[in-house]
Amino acid sequence: MIAKTAEGMTPDELAIRAKAVKRVLTDLLNRRISAEQAQTWATLVKRGYVATNAAPLRRVSTHYDADQEDEIVEALSGLDELGDRVDGTIDDNELRDLIERLHD
Repeated sequence: MIAKTAEGMTPDELAIRAKAVKRVLTDLLNRRISAEQAQTWATLVKRGYVATNAAPLRRVSTHYDADQEDEIVEALSGLDELGDRVDGTIDDNELRDLIERLHD
């Protein structure tokens, strides 16, 4: 379903912007979303799919805002690792640091 929706979108509409990443980080910091929700979102935008036990999924191709690509990749990597045994947490200070590095 996500891939079908993405088919009609322009590359600009599929760009992952700092504002979106900052919003997820802020929502996680303020406990409006769970770590699991943040991790699932990061997996989707980083890999283009969310793994399931269902049939293979088509990948959605996204790209990162070039002006802040490094900061976006760092934040997404941290969120994508949430729940892992090693490096699977981000404390509030780390979240604040990631948020400060991203500008709208």
